[in-house]
Amino acid sequence: MSEVQRIGTTWGGPGDAAPFSATLSGAQRVTDAHARYMDAILSNRVFMLSVNAATPTAYAGAAGGTPLLGIHNPTGSGKYAVPLFATVASNVASSAAGTVEIDMYGGQSVIPGGTVATPRNALSLIASGSAMVGVSNAAMTNSSALTFLGALASYYWATAAAAFMAPGWFDLAGIGTVQPGSQFMLGANAALTSAKWSVSIFWEEIPYIVLPS
Repeated sequence: MSEVQRIGTTWGGPGDAAPFSATLSGAQRVTDAHARYMDAILSNRVFMLSVNAATPTAYAGAAGGTPLLGIHNPTGSGKYAVPLFATVASNVASSAAGTVEIDMYGGQSVIPGGTVATPRNALSLIASGSAMVGVSNAAMTNSSALTFLGALASYYWATAAAAFMAPGWFDLAGIGTVQPGSQFMLGANAALTSAKWSVSIFWEEIPYIVLPS
């Protein structure tokens, strides 16, 4: 006699056997069981930083620069920081014509000096538990120059019309993964008069492993 497959969701605890389940017709369930980030968030592996209505300093990855937002992974942290997604929105329009990009930068660096920010746990929203050091619209004293990785958004303002990117949610899917001794930053390449930006980044922290060369 063949084994009867359970119909519907089977709940268990960590370490419990969780067999595949079937639909009412007996067909194997193949739809997403839960939200994409649910398991990582419930396991306390996801952290975030945000800055709201921030007036940027022009940043192009230069040493000691001032990005809008980013993270440094300290040497010896024992973790990778894997970017999941970022959000970018124009909060206050510029009062003068111009163009600005919100760009990604990354690379090896010493830990930034100056004012640092503590990342928040994405589940509890408490500022604790992350192995990363955050930077939130502050000068990264002593940090190294970083490499341009790509542009997330472009914004243009003129006296008669304005146009900018939409939507403001970007799936990073692990691009820019930060290993110990490295950092990942988001910055505006120009500081348009009166312009302000709201930016956030979410990442997952997983154990560091030495990959084969």
